Amino acid sequence: MGNLQFPQSGNGLIDEGHEHLMVLLAEIGGHLRQPNGRPEAIALFSDFLNALRNHLGLEEVILRTNGYSQLNNHARRHTQLIDRVTEMVETLTYAPSVHPLEVLDRVSDLLIEHEMVEDSDIWPCLAKQDSLQPTTWGAEMETGIEQIDEHHKAMIEYMTRLHNMSDDAPLEDIAQVLNSLRSLAIVHFELEESLWTDQCGDQKANNAHAKAHVEILETLDEMTPRLQTGEIALSTFVDGFLTDWLINHILRVDQPHIALFNSGAAFSDEAAATLKNRKDKAAIQ
Repeated sequence: MGNLQFPQSGNGLIDEGHEHLMVLLAEIGGHLRQPNGRPEAIALFSDFLNALRNHLGLEEVILRTNGYSQLNNHARRHTQLIDRVTEMVETLTYAPSVHPLEVLDRVSDLLIEHEMVEDSDIWPCLAKQDSLQPTTWGAEMETGIEQIDEHHKAMIEYMTRLHNMSDDAPLEDIAQVLNSLRSLAIVHFELEESLWTDQCGDQKANNAHAKAHVEILETLDEMTPRLQTGEIALSTFVDGFLTDWLINHILRVDQPHIALFNSGAAFSDEAAATLKNRKDKAAIQ
């Protein structure tokens, strides 16, 4: 297991997550091979489960922003994997006769099968990332709504600042840009959702868009401490998630919603007033 090399998925953050999960399993194996190592191994299994949930959740966010058509099926496989691993780990607590190494082998087999077989379905989707990741503002990103476009331009600027930083840049510099990006994202998402609610009657589409916003903020919050501890390299985070999320969110999520927005009519007086009233709040320098 220690020498196993997984194929590259096309996304550095996902690949790094796969490697991290296998390292955790190897650490559990090391404890289990020591006298009286069972209690520490069980505690590490709990850490592994948390890491697995975080990794699979991040993978789903990345796939959603890439427009993966089979996301719901893949997410169900994730749920099934977590449920099976959880059940196996719990047997160590209530069934002392179960040998932990047997559980470790079964969990490792499940993870390998998922990453080598089931994840192979997502590789073509992730392989398209390079062609969908411009680092500068382009006409294809314009929505026709000035304030939203201004927000998108500013977020791309923050992304570019992070992209130009080295992996060993001072943590306070990285944190400052990330915090600014997160603050702008919150204001931007609030503005978008307010406009959609006012003007777009497709509530299902509105809810899906809002859910994507929540997932993005949760992922930013989950990734930030991992950047600060060095668990994830800044370049991997920017190339594997941030650029992918931002560009794909604009092109794949915002643009279709803008089409719904524009299919009805021009701004109503109420919507125009709403936009104007939020201008001061939305204009982050």
